[in-house]
Amino acid sequence: MGVIFLVLFSLLAAGVLAGGAMFAMMLNEASEQIPTLDAKMASIRVGPTRIMSSDGKLLYESATEYRIPTEIADIPELVQKATLAAEDKRFYEHDGVDPWAVARQVFTNVREQRVAGGASTLTMQLAKRLYTSPEQSFKRKLEDAALALQIERKLTKSQILELYLNQVFYGSGAYGITAAADVYFGKSLDELTASEAAMLSRCVRRPSSENPFVNYSKAIENRNAVLAVMFEEKMISKSEYDEALADRPKLAEDENRLQATIKRAPYFVRYILDQARLELGVDVAQGGYTIETSLDSRLQKFAEDRAHRLVDSYRRSGVTTNAFMLMNRSGEILCMIGGVDYAKNKYNAVTQGKRQPGSAMKPLVYGAAFEQGVLTPSDPIRADTYRERDGGHTWTVEGRKGGSSVSVSSAIQFSMNPPAVRAMKMVNPKVFVEGYARRVYGLTTSMIAVPSLVLGSVAVRPIELAQAYSIFQHEGSRVKPYGMRRILDSNGNVVRKFDPQVTRSLMSSASAEDMDYCLRKVVQGGTGSYASSVRRARGKTGTTNDNRDAWFIGYTDNYLAVSWVANEQFDREHRVWVYKPMSNYVMGGKVPILMWRDVMKECQDLFGEPEVKPDPLDREKEREAYVTDDGEGSARLTHEMGGLSNEKEEDAKEEPGDKPAVSSVDAPPDETPKPDTGGTKPPDEEPPATLPDGNPELPDGPGDG
Repeated sequence: MGVIFLVLFSLLAAGVLAGGAMFAMMLNEASEQIPTLDAKMASIRVGPTRIMSSDGKLLYESATEYRIPTEIADIPELVQKATLAAEDKRFYEHDGVDPWAVARQVFTNVREQRVAGGASTLTMQLAKRLYTSPEQSFKRKLEDAALALQIERKLTKSQILELYLNQVFYGSGAYGITAAADVYFGKSLDELTASEAAMLSRCVRRPSSENPFVNYSKAIENRNAVLAVMFEEKMISKSEYDEALADRPKLAEDENRLQATIKRAPYFVRYILDQARLELGVDVAQGGYTIETSLDSRLQKFAEDRAHRLVDSYRRSGVTTNAFMLMNRSGEILCMIGGVDYAKNKYNAVTQGKRQPGSAMKPLVYGAAFEQGVLTPSDPIRADTYRERDGGHTWTVEGRKGGSSVSVSSAIQFSMNPPAVRAMKMVNPKVFVEGYARRVYGLTTSMIAVPSLVLGSVAVRPIELAQAYSIFQHEGSRVKPYGMRRILDSNGNVVRKFDPQVTRSLMSSASAEDMDYCLRKVVQGGTGSYASSVRRARGKTGTTNDNRDAWFIGYTDNYLAVSWVANEQFDREHRVWVYKPMSNYVMGGKVPILMWRDVMKECQDLFGEPEVKPDPLDREKEREAYVTDDGEGSARLTHEMGGLSNEKEEDAKEEPGDKPAVSSVDAPPDETPKPDTGGTKPPDEEPPATLPDGNPELPDGPGDG
């Protein structure tokens, strides 16, 4: 027995010597780490995610750590005692390491032949949070002990307790005791009872699985254990102990106190958060990122004000919402409005909405016809009524009487329906859907290859329609809208950088320039004449059946924007948003165009409008120089300039009794379709100089089919 005891004693002594040498080395390493304590404390919190505008304004800020920093003098003694009873009742009796607790833990580990947790003082827990890791190992315990001893040499007990109570995680996003009191009970620290203080103090053991929101009964059990220690250590009296045991704390109704604030442009912010998550594969709202965007806060504020004014002005005409997006020539989004009341409806009509574009679809079909070579802007195309039989059903698109024709450019300028249907038939609906809608224009919504597509019978997203029109602005290349410029991590390192996404040469420059010319004529004397005061504007109007949607989409050399209005109503019975008809006055060329005009002019005033290419109407002036004064030359000029052919202009005006043309496809038989201009000159009317106040008597003026 003596030999065995000697061998065991020798082994124990050798272990102590080896452990002592290792611990001495760790103490030395800890002393080198302690000078970084201040920096560690400053950086331990995950920084909030911030979304910034291009002009340096904060659009959004979020963080996953809810904290309310509190000095030790403002933390009630009862709360401090509950924490010490739960985690380290001998806190004021040791120097960072409790030898009695260590001895008990060593005995337990030897007996159970495993490395178990325990014996950690409050200072050691702070060291683990700041410097080491949750790893369960003897080496990690020694590191924590060494660091704890060094921390106690640097800080007072009150400073250590203050740091602990401000830094430790209590679950449900709450970091620090003050935040925990607010999250779980909706109380300040001085309002906490002994029962509540004891319950919070044990949340730090298993903050995610045993907090009172997740497991109330376990939280009560843990609280009772803490109260027992408080009573044994004479921190509370017998009557206080009994009263606390009988208490059933009432939890706060709302556990979400995370700081997430949208400062500006809510629909744009939500769009950016979604895009960033797709790019990085993580929810950036959890904190730690800075996202630099292209949005200009000045233009955004102007657009938001105009959107509310537009809706207020035409509310009695059924306009209740407006969506708008403007991007520069590179595709950078400068402002975005997904609706007029984010608090009521967070659905972003620009990026998520699928609405019928009406006649705004026509340029896409005519562009395909130009590309195929089956039409040019100066070609004549029939404008009389179009009929097509499909089984027992006859589809009719009303037009002019007789066999009159107009030039393609005039058909686009005055948004005539029968010529557009005939253009679609020339292109072939199936070829348009498969070869142009998706591949050339980038539309992703499902489409059925039928002629009525040209009248806007398919739903599209406004942001995609803007992308499609960019082909005409960019001589055949398509530009994708985007809002992020850079994503940076918490250390300022660039995680992602975004450049313009241009798909080149999807359409010949000649075809794109032909459509550019036609869209310029729409603004300079057609259905989009309300936008003629915008420098170098081109565009197209769109209005759907029953006036459920009204659009204007257009561009200048440097900017492109889409504007949409509708009558959006909430169906309380079915809990969905529905879109109801607006008045007959609300057409693309009368209401959404006002928003487009005002914001585009403000954009030009802010950023300028440098000329990128010649005005497409300059080609008319060039042609005039080569046309003779004889009748033949004059007739040829009329044809080339998009005038009427094969009839006198006065004969082309609508006569009383003419049936109006349908504005979209398959209008119900009992419904009177609204007329288009029939190819005649639009009535003389000055567009409103500013958006009207209230809802005044509205004059007749240019509209669209």
